[in-house]
Amino acid sequence: MAKKRYVFLTTEEVVKQLDLDLKNRGLAALLAWLVPGLGHFYQGRNAKGAIFMGCIVTLLVFGIYVGQGNGETTLPDDPLINVAYAPTESMALPNSIPKLMQFVQNHWKFVCESGIGAVALPSLVERHRVLTDRPALLGGLFRPPRMAPYEFISKDIMGNTVNHPNQLAKWNYDSGFYYELGTVYAVVAGLLNVIVIYDAARGPLLAAQDSDSKEPDSAGSTES
Repeated sequence: MAKKRYVFLTTEEVVKQLDLDLKNRGLAALLAWLVPGLGHFYQGRNAKGAIFMGCIVTLLVFGIYVGQGNGETTLPDDPLINVAYAPTESMALPNSIPKLMQFVQNHWKFVCESGIGAVALPSLVERHRVLTDRPALLGGLFRPPRMAPYEFISKDIMGNTVNHPNQLAKWNYDSGFYYELGTVYAVVAGLLNVIVIYDAARGPLLAAQDSDSKEPDSAGSTES
């Protein structure tokens, strides 16, 4: 018996076979980027939209919540410990390998989290406000850590003062492993939304048996 071979269908073939109306796919992708699942609601694919929105938004919110740990900020205009933010370091690509490695280390989390527009856009706004020394919006949500010239201090379990070189170091000290755990959830949420954006732009991923198969009568299709 010849082994069955499946190929992925084009978007046009999927739309025709499933009788779908993906509407404006570019707009759907944009909406899916802004808010997970919103593009699918726009297309009338409400079940998928609800699943995507519920799962990814829950991941993101849980990550932000867990990242708070038990830390307390020393800055009154930065009341939150943020796992999702745009770093204040330069976003210009460096021209040397060591600087490139530092660039990746500083920005990789934000790049992943930018898979969700509702994170990326306010993060960039808050980054600009920090660089121009303006007060936080949204209660400090998505505000990047300060690097200078503030004093960043914590108290250890014995009541001793612990000095930190910057606010990010303080966040990690105050929240402990909860900060890294929250960061992982936020990063995963952003990466998962890339798949959601693709699904909104291209439609369901559908595979059908190759028409060149020796057993055309047994042709079928599977959707994922």
